[in-house]
Amino acid sequence: MCKIMRECGFPKRTPPMNSTFVGTRFDAFETQFGNMDMAMGTRFDALESRVRNIEEQLQHLRSDFDNEPGS
Repeated sequence: MCKIMRECGFPKRTPPMNSTFVGTRFDAFETQFGNMDMAMGTRFDALESRVRNIEEQLQHLRSDFDNEPGS
């Protein structure tokens, strides 16, 4: 079960539900929500990495500017 669903108060499911329409729809919803949670986590990690790279580049630019003769 994905972290978001637990935070939203969804109860932890007991193993396998009856194969009813509602149970099947909930399984599909849970899977889709879990996949979305993983995709968002992956995108956040990539964005965080890009931000870190930009911060490093800015730090290099600042130190280069501070080391310029006459500054």
